[in-house]
Amino acid sequence: MANTPYERIARERIFKAGQKFSTFPWVNTATALFEHAGRCWLASEIAIIGAAAPLNLGYSKRPGASAFGQTSHPSELVAQTREHSKNTEWWQEELATVKDELGRAEWALALWSVADGVVISNLLSLWSDVIGELPEARRRTVLRAAEQIAQSGWLSARPVTGETNDAELAALIEIRAPDVRSTRPRTRTPQDVASVVTAHVPKSLLSVARSHRWLKVDSMATYR
Repeated sequence: MANTPYERIARERIFKAGQKFSTFPWVNTATALFEHAGRCWLASEIAIIGAAAPLNLGYSKRPGASAFGQTSHPSELVAQTREHSKNTEWWQEELATVKDELGRAEWALALWSVADGVVISNLLSLWSDVIGELPEARRRTVLRAAEQIAQSGWLSARPVTGETNDAELAALIEIRAPDVRSTRPRTRTPQDVASVVTAHVPKSLLSVARSHRWLKVDSMATYR
């Protein structure tokens, strides 16, 4: 809505000078929301989407902040999950320090979205348990976000192996990297992501007027 703090927050989603093909728009948007509304699921989900995207890492350091839990910050969530994406022990240690529901939901979605496929495969049983222990409303939210990220095609190069008795999680794993190559989503490049972002930015009235030749200077000159 115009003239609200959220209008300013929404403007952070645009690539600024020097930020092209980086995670800065996601980090900046999540940070702005975090600073206005406090720690919340939406800020964390935005940060995790940025971390999952095939973009160069761009963030501002937040000394003393963690990736998950009460002392977390969206910027460090992106940076630390990227840094430790192939470290199974780190993910286990992080979960052990997170006691609240929101933090465990953050961990579950970040593991699915950012960690290497081998790491997720190693922790598949633990991941399934964490999701299963969440309250139903929170569980549905995490699964919705996990499905949307899987459908992006970003995770297809990091397949997950192993079996789960949870039909929904098994379906997610199939979406992540389908066995049929012809139907596998193409992994998006940073250029593709930037194009999608740019395509959703509303065109200015001036650009529309010029493209449709609405201006007086577009008219043919006439002489009397």
